[in-house]
Amino acid sequence: MSIEVDKKLKILQDKFGYQNFRKGQDEIIDAVLDPSVPGILGIMATGGGKSLLFQIPSLIYKNMTIVVSPLISLMKDQVDTLQKLGIEAYYYNSSLTSKEKKSVLNCLQMGIVDILYVAPERFDDSSFIEMLVELGVDLFAVDEAHCISAYGHDFRPSYTRLKSVIDKIGPKQIIALTATATPRVQNDICEQLGIKNAKRFIKGFYRDNLIVKIEYSSGKERFTKVVRKVQGYHKKGYMTGVVYTGTRKNAELICKRLQSSGVKTTFYHAGLSDKERKKVQEEWAENGGTIVATCAFGMGIDKSDVRFVIHANMPGNLEAWYQEIGRAGRDGNPSVCQLYYSGEDRYLQEFFIDLSNPTPDSVKEFWYWLNDYAMQENSFGGKVILKMTQSKMADESGIKNVSACINALKKAKVVKTIAKGIYEITIFDNADNAPIDYELLEKKREEKIDRLIEMFNFVNDNSQCRFHHILGYFGDTMKYRCGKCDWCQKKDGRM
Repeated sequence: MSIEVDKKLKILQDKFGYQNFRKGQDEIIDAVLDPSVPGILGIMATGGGKSLLFQIPSLIYKNMTIVVSPLISLMKDQVDTLQKLGIEAYYYNSSLTSKEKKSVLNCLQMGIVDILYVAPERFDDSSFIEMLVELGVDLFAVDEAHCISAYGHDFRPSYTRLKSVIDKIGPKQIIALTATATPRVQNDICEQLGIKNAKRFIKGFYRDNLIVKIEYSSGKERFTKVVRKVQGYHKKGYMTGVVYTGTRKNAELICKRLQSSGVKTTFYHAGLSDKERKKVQEEWAENGGTIVATCAFGMGIDKSDVRFVIHANMPGNLEAWYQEIGRAGRDGNPSVCQLYYSGEDRYLQEFFIDLSNPTPDSVKEFWYWLNDYAMQENSFGGKVILKMTQSKMADESGIKNVSACINALKKAKVVKTIAKGIYEITIFDNADNAPIDYELLEKKREEKIDRLIEMFNFVNDNSQCRFHHILGYFGDTMKYRCGKCDWCQKKDGRM
């Protein structure tokens, strides 16, 4: 064991080109290599070097490492980087052609793969799981592990099947990693992955090069402030930054105003095509400048020289906000994180919660209507193919947020999307017999509301250093106040 642990520094230096580990990295890697440790949960701030926590052990373990990642683009970037370092890393996902998939499978069969990145949906293929069982997996790493929790800020149902996959594969060690997870989400991650007694590491939430500033600003006045802020940063030589907005409309509006003021700017949101988004992201990553974006501009962003992150609207929770400001200053140099907020933002976020998390009563009312409607097509029960747009469903049922209701029913497996406007409905003689967990729907909704309230409390907190509040929220601590945030500056008479 000691020989294996001693290898980690040599691999860090020879393979990755770093002379020393960042704070906490070596301690976590030691735990990964220790067979007596019943799983590891690593909560490390964005830019803290989480990838090395499984990449280095993968070169020490005999059999391969599986890395579950939610982003295809992120997989490709990491694999390209690792292959340039001479590491046998591959990814296996839907972006590959049949020929490319066959090539990866051949490499697996030859036993030359050190690290295999996969999307959680790959485990829907039972033959793929059987092959992994046969080949042997030493380390099973779950990246962006908050996605597994219904209480996390980016929940993905495909992650919830990972425990059964782990049980079948039987890896020697399991590590779950994320940049943001409250104690409740941490517990849920460990529960979902079957590592209740995992050794937990909470590291690096205090970023001493980030200057956090929060200011109340209502109406259109804040957009003027955002434009002036960006102009000011550019005059100081801070040429690369991100402006986050709550809506697509605001992203385009602020982008247009910045362009009119002579600032090199582009916008990014989910309304753009995949091709357009990729082009915008790649050009910004290469050339810098200011990008105005919604939260769609998220995971996988790894540009080291981002000097400012401005929030023109308050996000819906502290996790999302902290992850977004974590994209600033990854090179260790000072960077500014400015947030503007007002009560209007709270109403906007409540609206988003209603859209994505309908009340159980809304879901139940829509399900009763849908089940009855489908029964008219087939009174004998079973499954019915229903061709109807969501707009027409809303008109017929009287329920406004049909899309969210359908998503809830899809998770309950009583509705399946066949194509746009075409759904497969499982009919029940008694609608109440459908396996819909209304209690869980209510819990998820309450969790979203609670986290929004916590975010609103944070921006209105005039009692402590901003980082003291942030670290306390994530279960981390610091002895002294940061001395740089807006609260500390007011305390010291510098504002």
